[in-house]
Amino acid sequence: MSVQDHLPVGLRVESQIGSATRLLAPNEFLFRTGEAKTCFYRVNSGAVCLYEQNRAEHPVVDFAFPGDYVGLGFLEAHACCARGDEHRGDVLAIRGARKRNPR
Repeated sequence: MSVQDHLPVGLRVESQIGSATRLLAPNEFLFRTGEAKTCFYRVNSGAVCLYEQNRAEHPVVDFAFPGDYVGLGFLEAHACCARGDEHRGDVLAIRGARKRNPR
């Protein structure tokens, strides 16, 4: 299976695309609010919790499960935090994908 097979509809492969599987320890951060977006992720196993970091109670925004993508969007930095759940999991980190230019 190629990297292109993992991409959501509307993304195209650029010449320097790359991917790597990243193992997540329980409660390990995938990214934090304000960090630059260098890639996006496809959840392979386990779950990823997305939540707001800037508030004292850290409200949960969403959960991502196997087959879901996190870290996509037009902003240059992440607007929320993402970390693994209480179990070990893994994600596919995908670099170099860009949205298609709607022409």
